[in-house]
Amino acid sequence: MLRLYLDTIIRSASALKSAGQPGPHVLPEPLNAAHWGRAALVPLEQIQKDAGWQPAKTPSDPWGAATEKKYLPSLWRADAPGAALTFKFRGTCFGVVGLRGPDAGQFRVTVDDGAPVTGTLFDHYAQANNWRIQPWFFPGDLKDGEHRVRLELIADPPDKAGILKKHGKTIDKPAAFAENRLYFGGLLLAGELVP
Repeated sequence: MLRLYLDTIIRSASALKSAGQPGPHVLPEPLNAAHWGRAALVPLEQIQKDAGWQPAKTPSDPWGAATEKKYLPSLWRADAPGAALTFKFRGTCFGVVGLRGPDAGQFRVTVDDGAPVTGTLFDHYAQANNWRIQPWFFPGDLKDGEHRVRLELIADPPDKAGILKKHGKTIDKPAAFAENRLYFGGLLLAGELVP
């Protein structure tokens, strides 16, 4: 068995040696037209926000605060229904990255003139005093091109008790789950922002 590994290394070493000089190389065409070669995380500072969004600190969570600070160096919070983000991008896919926790609310996303889609970062892992980074991606297929997006916090909360109940959990501290807010740090784009 060792001989097989040795032969592979010897064969590969000579191929690498004759491969050429280090430097830029032309990549072949992507295998999939919907590839994520243009993927980017765009901080929320670069996005148009109405007055309902305010800079926020990471909620008090002894386990997650260091991680959130590392991967979401800036964080914005919306508490009032109607607080909205608007942006344009050129590409095929987008999402948001933020914090899921017991106070996570629902948001409505409208792309171009399409039907609105409702999303939330709340899930069955939510616990009192526990927030974690969570992405959310728009579920529809988008043609490569320019798109207008509006995302707003809505008044209707997710069915938190129902989501937890499906996984055998209950709300043990109702006050922690009572609020409905959004914590977002950035946009996830397969494309680029359009001014």
